[in-house]
Amino acid sequence: MPSSTFLSKEEKTAPGFKAAKDRLTVLLCGNAKGDFKCKPLLVYHSQTPRALKGVRFQNLPVHWRSNRKAWVTGKLFEDWFLNCFCVEVEQYCCKSGIAFKALLVLDNAPGHPAHLNDLHPNIRVMFLPPSSTSLMQPMNQGVLTIFKIYYMKLIFLQLLKASEGCGKQSVRDFWRSYNILHAIKNIRNAWNEVKDTLMNVVWKKLWKECVQDFRESVNPFSEASEIVGIGQKVPGEGFEDLTEADIIDLLQSHEEELSVEDLVELTQKEQEDQDVSMQEDKLTVKRLARFFTLANQLAQEAVDMDPDIERSLQFGRNLTSALATYREIYREKQHQSNSLH
Repeated sequence: MPSSTFLSKEEKTAPGFKAAKDRLTVLLCGNAKGDFKCKPLLVYHSQTPRALKGVRFQNLPVHWRSNRKAWVTGKLFEDWFLNCFCVEVEQYCCKSGIAFKALLVLDNAPGHPAHLNDLHPNIRVMFLPPSSTSLMQPMNQGVLTIFKIYYMKLIFLQLLKASEGCGKQSVRDFWRSYNILHAIKNIRNAWNEVKDTLMNVVWKKLWKECVQDFRESVNPFSEASEIVGIGQKVPGEGFEDLTEADIIDLLQSHEEELSVEDLVELTQKEQEDQDVSMQEDKLTVKRLARFFTLANQLAQEAVDMDPDIERSLQFGRNLTSALATYREIYREKQHQSNSLH
């Protein structure tokens, strides 16, 4: 939360209030044309956080990885390069009907191994000169900033909604309940909001010939003003005085390195979450069977109440299609259960 709000002030002064202490790293990547964005890589400080109990990691809208500091290490980056980036680029090339060849442009960050050019015959890697990232790296020409602003805007919208109407939450309770699963969903939605035209125009300093429309521009303060308008409606000390500068300061604070105290707290939290993966899966055969029964009742209710038979039947067909993934999980779990007997 912005430093002017009471949450941020409590974070610094109130004993035991540590709602904001969490950390993750997101790696974003896309092509120069702007029509291809890799699934984000997310590095968290715990492999099995409690909020992801029962969640299938392979179905997340991010590539899930973890280490104690939630940093992209050289080992993690190599894993992402071979098992995520190369695979997705090949799929994109096949879908687009073009040869599977690509150039990956990187800065000289410590987590980017120097031997990447030796790992795949179809992918070349170019490292930008030291200290040139802010001037040349396309993702640093506005994509990362806009992504973070979209992410923050989603949080403020959710905070405002939670603080209004029946059953409203206090700002403190909302922030305490915000977890990594909420963050993952917001990361997905914020990344989807980044426009193709922006992904393309940020290449103008490095490869201007590929830019299709130079009129596309990035104005973080314009986007930040929308967040300010939302935030000023949130009840709580300091929110009514929010400014664009507060939002920009908050964005920049996300780039600060962890203190020793932060690392100790994250380690304690990780130890608390270690046993989560051993707990019972939420998607049990019994609950799935009940889920399908309720779905069938819903489809029948549509037929009973709607005088338009074709419309109600179409609803039933759509519902059946939507349930396909869950039916596959149900069959797998039944098979696993039968194999144990």
